[in-house]
Amino acid sequence: MDDGAGIELDEVPAATRRREPERVGVPGVRGRVEALMGGRGVRELVSMGLKWMASTALLWLHFCKQTWVQIKTNKANYTIGFLACFVVVTVVAILLSVVTNAPVIYLRLSELQDGEKDVVLEINTDTGYTLLNFSMARSVLATDEGFNYTTPRWELSGRIVHSNSCPPGLDLADPYWKYHGVETDPSIGYCEDPDTCLQTICPGTLESNDLLVIDSDREHEILLGRAWDLPKLERGNCYLKSTLARSLHAQVGDVMLVGVTVTQTGLISLMNAVMHGSYTTLNSTVAWMPFTVAAIYDKPKGKHAAQSDIALIVEYEYFISYLGQQMDPWDEELRNYITQVDLYQHARSMVVNLPPPRVSAYMSSNVDVVQSRVIKFASEVAYRAGFNNIDVSLPVLDSIINFSFVTLFLGLLINISIVILLFLSVILIYSLLMINVETRTFEMGVMRTLGTSKLGVIGLMITQAMAYALPSWILGMCFAQLVEVFIAKAFEALTAVPLSKLLSPNAVGIATLLGFLIPILSSILPIRTALTQELQESLDTRRSKTQAVQITMERAEPGKINWTLILVGMVLTVFGFGIYYVLPSSLLANNFQVMLNMFFLLIMSMLLGLVLLSLSLETLLEKIFCWLFFFWDHTAIVHILMKNLIAHKLRNRKTTIMYSVSLSFIIFIFVAYNMQVSSFQYSLLQDAGAPVVVYARGSSNLLPLAQSLEGAAAADPRIQGYTWKTRNLAEITGMGLGVSNLGHIYSASNTIYGLSPNFFNVSLPSFLKVSEQLYDPSVPSNAIPSERVYTLDGSRSTVLGSTYKKYLGVKPGDHFLMTFSDNAPLITKVAQFLDSAPSFVFSKFPSTTDQDTFISFPSYLRMSNGGIPSMKQLPLREFLIKVKPDTPYSQFDDIIDGLWSAAVSTPNTVPPSIWDFRDEMEPFVVAAQIMTLFFLFMTAIAMTTSFFSLISSMFANIYEQTKEIGVLRAVGLSKSWLSRVYIYEAFIVVFSSSFFGLLIGTAVGWTMTLQQLLFTQLPIPFIFPWQILLVVFVLSVVFALLSALGPVRRVISRPVVHILRMLT
Repeated sequence: MDDGAGIELDEVPAATRRREPERVGVPGVRGRVEALMGGRGVRELVSMGLKWMASTALLWLHFCKQTWVQIKTNKANYTIGFLACFVVVTVVAILLSVVTNAPVIYLRLSELQDGEKDVVLEINTDTGYTLLNFSMARSVLATDEGFNYTTPRWELSGRIVHSNSCPPGLDLADPYWKYHGVETDPSIGYCEDPDTCLQTICPGTLESNDLLVIDSDREHEILLGRAWDLPKLERGNCYLKSTLARSLHAQVGDVMLVGVTVTQTGLISLMNAVMHGSYTTLNSTVAWMPFTVAAIYDKPKGKHAAQSDIALIVEYEYFISYLGQQMDPWDEELRNYITQVDLYQHARSMVVNLPPPRVSAYMSSNVDVVQSRVIKFASEVAYRAGFNNIDVSLPVLDSIINFSFVTLFLGLLINISIVILLFLSVILIYSLLMINVETRTFEMGVMRTLGTSKLGVIGLMITQAMAYALPSWILGMCFAQLVEVFIAKAFEALTAVPLSKLLSPNAVGIATLLGFLIPILSSILPIRTALTQELQESLDTRRSKTQAVQITMERAEPGKINWTLILVGMVLTVFGFGIYYVLPSSLLANNFQVMLNMFFLLIMSMLLGLVLLSLSLETLLEKIFCWLFFFWDHTAIVHILMKNLIAHKLRNRKTTIMYSVSLSFIIFIFVAYNMQVSSFQYSLLQDAGAPVVVYARGSSNLLPLAQSLEGAAAADPRIQGYTWKTRNLAEITGMGLGVSNLGHIYSASNTIYGLSPNFFNVSLPSFLKVSEQLYDPSVPSNAIPSERVYTLDGSRSTVLGSTYKKYLGVKPGDHFLMTFSDNAPLITKVAQFLDSAPSFVFSKFPSTTDQDTFISFPSYLRMSNGGIPSMKQLPLREFLIKVKPDTPYSQFDDIIDGLWSAAVSTPNTVPPSIWDFRDEMEPFVVAAQIMTLFFLFMTAIAMTTSFFSLISSMFANIYEQTKEIGVLRAVGLSKSWLSRVYIYEAFIVVFSSSFFGLLIGTAVGWTMTLQQLLFTQLPIPFIFPWQILLVVFVLSVVFALLSALGPVRRVISRPVVHILRMLT
């Protein structure tokens, strides 16, 4: 015997084998493998696996073949299902990308409102300094590239006059004559006062505005003013704001004379720094500089706040040397110092912007996340720059926080839109699959007779569902990407913010999930229906499948689980927990996002609940509409129509739900959005009191300004009236004011103003709500509250907010105490209680503290306790005008220019500021345009999705009743009669469901408006979208005709025998 080569292990006798030591409790590898294989060999298992894979592949190939046959047989149904999935994938991907980019809208609004400044550093005045060394601060921050995006700035108060008001022949670049005149010219002569010399020589309109000094190169580098397209300024040039240019009648190329007071904060510190405090007095405290207008800009485009007083921009590099060159030549020593100073070592403020991509820090709909990012960056900047020596402000973030509620509201609207769209799509695909099962009962019966198992039926249904999903997902994502490119470009054009052109990963993921999830969810009930059909009933082709009466039998089994009760119980439990715990928790924590989610969950629950409730009235309403709209037609047609509606009730219910939800949802979101816009508008108008308000500056010598403004208003035929309101009395007297009952049990702070008798005739009347007032027989019953305080009894009484009725325990005519911090209290009585008033804070809710009151001018003078010497020294503050209702907005600029010209031409007065309601609303124009397009888009999508459901339902209704149609045709019913029956049916279904949707959307929208009224206490109107409603109803009628006319004509065009032999 050789060395044993070739001997198999099994051939070796058991006695001669080497015994391996046994390992107790640890089986060998071979044993574990044999156990897993169940005693089979590897080859056998591989063979079985291959056979299983082959059979599975053949089975799925069969399913795909059957699905393809079904698609070719019924192209219309497949097209509808494909389009539904396609719409869901496309719209969800686009909407989520829009949600991702939506914060850019409010970022842009914030930037337009306060400028594109992330972090602004200024010296803390407690240090004794007012200027910071930009060069040193930049070098400290530049150690990290992320903090290297900085620029210095100066902002100065100035006076501006057009050079065309000066005598011809003067050298505008020569500084001498601006301070001392021209001795050789008798018409000008020598000036005694250098500060007023130029105004004497050039007696034109003198405007008071701020001067902004910028470093164009650095601001372009840090993206401060992305849309700013004007080039760097040359020495002696400036950019002029259009409002100032219009006031001065200036054009490009004109020369403006700009006067800067060198003793104002900042410049005086600069002079102290460069001269080390060695100068004592200045010959002239004003430096006049000639600037040539290089361009006139209409909008600041993020360079500075839209509502600021900045109206002239000059270059940082040349400013200080140019200022020194144009100062009074007699101040030679200071001029020499100023022209040599490095202004980068003496900056008034310093802007530090986030590193690029700068906007990425703001690209979140969660304001807390944005706040965390920006504050983290600002904290690091403050730490590096020396937090104990600087003041830090965050202009953009502060504005975004003001928009936070609107941002949350927009995000919720979009999320609700996605949920509603998902709901409609699930109902539509479910309807299509159910119709597929119901119209293929004979085919399903044959398949089951030939041996198709339940798993085979399930596999076939899932394959058909995925036949909708896969192609629609591929094409939907491609189309969504294409649309996203155009949306991103549109966003960039509207907001000037560069955005990514690709779909966000979140949008791709959720759209993919929903694209495949919707068909799977929609196929559950059709699969159940297909499996529960009786085989004999499926194969019976002699009887119609339409069942007007259904009998359901349930067996009482001990182990049967009622899933409906379990689901309802779980929903109610979660709902109760949210109301009982989550909502109070969000209120206590001021978590507005959770609170809004809860409120909108309640609103959506109300909307869906009303839709389900309306189904109970569906049959009754359909009968009413049948006789209401078709009473003129033959009675037989109406009876057949009503029987059809009953027979098709279950199938039509899905279409009814879709139309009701769609229309109610459309009306609801339009009402909700318009309510938010109206709330913001009304809040602005209520605070101001009128669309145009002139705010006087200063508290003395205001009589000449008041006379000029009143003269200009009286001379303008477009102004219907004007009125005045004073400053807060506490600002004049320095005393704290309040109200208290006679027993000193309750007290609250209060603010007192004086007003003109006609105040509430001029201000917006919709905000005036009188709760209760004292009866005075000497006063007409229609007298307004501002007139009543000028009566004899009214001058000894006060107006209070309605909330004080309860807390002071008084009613009109009762007495209470007007308290003063430095004087004894004054006993007065209540004349009126107000719920609200324009330009004042009144409320009937105790949550509104520090409410106002108003009195007549004589009472205001008397209560000042000598702080105001006479009526001529009244501290007038607000000048409200009332424009005639027929005056177009385009003429408001002329009205404001007239008031402005009258104000600035008043000698020895500080020019006022003018508040224009249009300027405040201007940043919202972009958001309104985008949201309007979004809502129109959602309207079209919702109505189209509902139309798909209507087509599929009417198709199934008609083809399921081919036996009845054949019989009716055989007994002599004409084609036109049959066509009218099914067109009427589609119309009744659409009209009744639209009617319910109208009622439900109106009810929910009105409820939400009531809630907003409660929160804001503003008279917000309920705005019903009549235009959208008309469009929806017209489309409903058109869709009804399109959905029924095609299928019914296709059936009735065949011979009667063929109709009776059709398989369903």
